[in-house]
Amino acid sequence: MRRGAERLGEGEGVRARARTLLATGILVLASAAALTPRAQEAAQGSAVPSYEPASAERGRALASQCLTCHGPASVPLGSPPVHAPKLIGQRPEFIYRELMAYQRGTRTSAIMGAIVTGLSLQDLRDLGAYLSAGGPVRPPVAAMVDSWAHERVHRECTFCHGESGMGEMWGMTVLTGQYRDYLTAALTAYRNGERRDATMGPIAARLTPKEIDQLAEYFSAQTFLRLTP
Repeated sequence: MRRGAERLGEGEGVRARARTLLATGILVLASAAALTPRAQEAAQGSAVPSYEPASAERGRALASQCLTCHGPASVPLGSPPVHAPKLIGQRPEFIYRELMAYQRGTRTSAIMGAIVTGLSLQDLRDLGAYLSAGGPVRPPVAAMVDSWAHERVHRECTFCHGESGMGEMWGMTVLTGQYRDYLTAALTAYRNGERRDATMGPIAARLTPKEIDQLAEYFSAQTFLRLTP
């Protein structure tokens, strides 16, 4: 009889602990549901939370500051002076990824770092939706502006960027019609190791300054990226 009572008491204790754990779990879930999107981002760290679909309309309200440098009034900045890249028509996934890189410090810029500090991940998605202006659908036919550059593009660049600089990979940057000076600066940064990428680094390291300029001229002569939506 005593052993039966002991077992009964142990069973009640297990059930009581289970009820306590269940109640605690419910409270935790309720607290998480009450968090704002920004608080959810902070709570989940590097995890990507679930968000509303990207909205070009919301992105439009955020983009006026971006277009000060990346729009029609763009002027070369820095030393040597270089245009800020054209963004209208860029892939939204690429815009989102690069803005996140500036937020996390894996890509650095005194100007961009300050701009993205207060933006949520939803803001970054919305900016990508607006600046992409629908995004590339089909790569255009490449303009033949330099036979050497066209051959080099086929050997080094086509797999990712395609013949015209657009490519068809998800999230791949669009080079088609980008500023020549920006492309030259970007390739030079990859060549010098100032900008790091496992794919671009070795490719750019094999290029001379003259070859970099020829490739930049080739992609900038194509037509797609623009300054206004």
